[in-house]
Amino acid sequence: MKALGRMLLLIALPGCWSGAGAQTPQSSGFDHFTTGWPLEGYHRNVDCSTCHTGGVFQGTPRDCVACHAQAGLVRATPRPADHIQTSDQCQSCHLETSWSPAWRVDHFEVRGDCVSCHNNIIETGKPPGHIASGDDCETCHTTFAWSPATFNHDTVQSNCFSCHNNSIAPGKGPQHILTSNTCESCHRPAAWEPVFRMDHLEVFGSCISCHNNSIAEGKPPDHIGSGDDCETCHSTVAWSPADFNHDTIQSGCFNCHNDLIAPGKGSQHINTTNLCESCHRPAAWEPVWRMDHLQALGSCVSCHDNAVAEGKPPNHVVSADTCDDCHTTNAWKPALFDHAGVQSGTCSTCHNDAIADGKPPDHIDTLLECDACHSTFAWSPATFDHSNITQPCSNCHLSDVPNSHFSTSLDCDACHSTTRWQPVVYQHMSAAYPGDHSAALDCNDCHSGNSQAIIWPFPQHQPDCAACHRSDFKPGPHKVYVQPQDTFYSVEELQDCTGACHVYETSQRLRIIERRPGPEHSVRGREF
Repeated sequence: MKALGRMLLLIALPGCWSGAGAQTPQSSGFDHFTTGWPLEGYHRNVDCSTCHTGGVFQGTPRDCVACHAQAGLVRATPRPADHIQTSDQCQSCHLETSWSPAWRVDHFEVRGDCVSCHNNIIETGKPPGHIASGDDCETCHTTFAWSPATFNHDTVQSNCFSCHNNSIAPGKGPQHILTSNTCESCHRPAAWEPVFRMDHLEVFGSCISCHNNSIAEGKPPDHIGSGDDCETCHSTVAWSPADFNHDTIQSGCFNCHNDLIAPGKGSQHINTTNLCESCHRPAAWEPVWRMDHLQALGSCVSCHDNAVAEGKPPNHVVSADTCDDCHTTNAWKPALFDHAGVQSGTCSTCHNDAIADGKPPDHIDTLLECDACHSTFAWSPATFDHSNITQPCSNCHLSDVPNSHFSTSLDCDACHSTTRWQPVVYQHMSAAYPGDHSAALDCNDCHSGNSQAIIWPFPQHQPDCAACHRSDFKPGPHKVYVQPQDTFYSVEELQDCTGACHVYETSQRLRIIERRPGPEHSVRGREF
């Protein structure tokens, strides 16, 4: 029966076992995938009989360790004696192509503590420069990489020195400034540097013992003459702002700020008295809180010359350098010249573009004095009294006519008032004007060419109604006689729609049988 079973098995697996010599799945052409156990990597080239010993196929183990062991039915390369202590899950670290190199180290399969491998013999351990520490690597390191290493300081709130004392872990070095051992006052748990703050309460000694420009920043070369008691003016938060307590000082600044005891007026200071407090505050020289012109010596232009201080801008009116003729010491604006003593009608003696602003190039052409239209406060708004004007408007307002203006030979006052250009009001005085229509017509409705000339739609009828309304004429209502049959007026006969029309008996038009005295139609009527 056994021989029969083996024979049947050999028939079932043609080409895999012939007993005639070593064969591999690769050379036999047998598809090992059909067995539910595909061969990968180096296993593809292994002789079938290596795993299927004695021609037995069924029950061949599939776990790595079942074959790769010191003793077993299958004689595969076993785990070496110097292999690190691990579980039997070879595939967690090795590939089927080759034992070496291991494609990763799965620390979940490693048995024992970190230092059993990471001892600088089997694997990399602590380097010579490693901080003093125990052998529990996982306290700071992960299984992915040595760096970054992180010690969990989450529960550490204080007493850093209990570890960072240069015995257990690094502490203050020889260059550290003289302080207490309360590390956490200045350093963060994440890293020694940068220092997140400098707690001067933990520092021993005077300011100058550190702030001497050797250990830490000290007085710069341009520091005012002073002693070494930094805290007299500075806080432990920052050098600036520095604060000398001026609370009790009300005046007499120059007693100290005289460039001998403390900084005073520099060479660039404007010419003034020595009453510093008139312009400066005790907290800082700048910004100047006000400019007390009572303390300034010299004329306005000695400072306001656009070099020392702001002077006349390029568009300033032509004037002398006596700024206070128009300006106050509070502000440039509003500037006010007192015209009270100026005689009426003499504006141009100053406003001539030589002494002061005169008429600009686009000013209307006039020989009148400025005060005929302008006030002494401002050029605009200008008002002009037209009551005494006899010459045509266009003598002055020629440049005020826009390009789109109605083309006319009439003067401005035919349509405009002397107070404003709008609204336009024109009264038709021509005998040919039919009267104002009931509809609100615009000038261009009749003057379609935007000029005085009228472009008549039917010029043969001008100036009668039919010149515009010929197409509106309806013969039906306009009967002229009834015999020998009803006959109607033509538009030529009734081109003046506002005239009279009669109905005659015959074509001879001798007897009137119906009178229409007119006007039959009116331009003011809403319907003909």
